[in-house]
Amino acid sequence: MDRFAYILRRLVQAIPVLFGVTLIVFFMIHLVPGDPARTMLGVHATPSRVAALHREWGLDRSVPEQYWLYLKRLLHGNLGTSLFYRVSTASLIRGRLPVTLWLIAYGTLLSIVIALPLATLAATRKDKAADQAVRAVPLVGLGFPPFWLGIMLLLAFGLHLGRLFPVGGYGNGFFGHLHSMILPAITIAVFLAPILIRSLRASLLDILQSDYITTARSKRTPSARQSRNCSTQLAST
Repeated sequence: MDRFAYILRRLVQAIPVLFGVTLIVFFMIHLVPGDPARTMLGVHATPSRVAALHREWGLDRSVPEQYWLYLKRLLHGNLGTSLFYRVSTASLIRGRLPVTLWLIAYGTLLSIVIALPLATLAATRKDKAADQAVRAVPLVGLGFPPFWLGIMLLLAFGLHLGRLFPVGGYGNGFFGHLHSMILPAITIAVFLAPILIRSLRASLLDILQSDYITTARSKRTPSARQSRNCSTQLAST
């Protein structure tokens, strides 16, 4: 019951946040210079066509009415028409959603592969040289802007060094996707891995300092070297 109440409280708290996001997006659109109707029509913009688009998009109404119309269309999944591609924005999102989800999963998996062994190494060798080296990784990783790292990877492995990886495209088939999206996935992984390393290291240190771990260590069997020494002493007698 407490968990249900917590989830319900979080959902209620998200309502004003979502409302604030819609307000920010709405007014940011209005801050863009130029008339979107004239931009859409381009060289074919005439006063009658501009006025027709204003009526269709609700730009001839007051700002509160425009915001209410914006909310109603947003709730119905109507995201309007892209001014650049001249097609439905929702169709553009649907077409690129599988690629985006694949890239997110790919980058997340690589970040876990990078972070898990490094965090384990740092936690098991606390305050030693290995720990200090691993703790420097987040500082270096977070210091690389993702867009700069992506450009550097494209230049190095996409244009130079034998063009090992493509600079664009999604590839065909599972292994084609893996090969084509390795560079953007590495870019995401390098950005996420430092955050994961810090959180995993802290969690592992808390676990290693727990009472049951201390008890298990106090009751542990002799190490391999101690076992060999005991065997040697027994053999000599």
